[in-house]
Amino acid sequence: MIRPLTDLPLRLTVDWRDDHLLAVAYGHVVDGKREDEYVRLSDTASLLLSEPGGELIGFVVDCINDLDPDDEFPELLEGPGFSVPELGLSAANPGEITTAALTTYLLNSTLDAALFHQAVDCEDEDGEERLANWRTCLGAGDLKAHFALGYTLCELDRHREGYGHLRYYTELVPRNAWAWCWLGHACRGMGDEQEAVAAYEKALELEAEGSYETDASTCLEELAA
Repeated sequence: MIRPLTDLPLRLTVDWRDDHLLAVAYGHVVDGKREDEYVRLSDTASLLLSEPGGELIGFVVDCINDLDPDDEFPELLEGPGFSVPELGLSAANPGEITTAALTTYLLNSTLDAALFHQAVDCEDEDGEERLANWRTCLGAGDLKAHFALGYTLCELDRHREGYGHLRYYTELVPRNAWAWCWLGHACRGMGDEQEAVAAYEKALELEAEGSYETDASTCLEELAA
């Protein structure tokens, strides 16, 4: 039985560029979730679980550019009730939330999505503008920015600054192999080879379970040489 987090409001993201709508409890991210953390409602809509067999933390709707906000989204109308303060909704089902969200953000994405793409598109040479953009994105509530801040700082050889962001991100997405691999990079850059090895080994373990492929194996070989 799915246990909804009815006492937690959902944070809304409407992203027309990446073609999805997310409504997820704060403190959770969708990045790297696997099939056993979704409850499929249709080809494009799913409820989200905190972990396999865990609590219900929200829902996601893909292909929003093909949706008509005047539709009733029958596959979502039977879902549980959620609170979305941004839309002034409480005890609303995913269909009602989706209709309100697409109507409210008919012309533009939500601020967090706009800032995310601004940061992705930034190509400054010294990295300071990119860092500033990711910090602004994080301040807007997009916790994925912890990962981007962490790996950007590592790319700038500021591994100690990036470590905290990457460490926290592994707590947010413990089944994401790239999160652990980049934590390994940060530890390696700081000179902590023991923790780097542990992080790389965790990344490989997650790869074997079905997560993303990373360069953790190569990094372990380099450390062992």
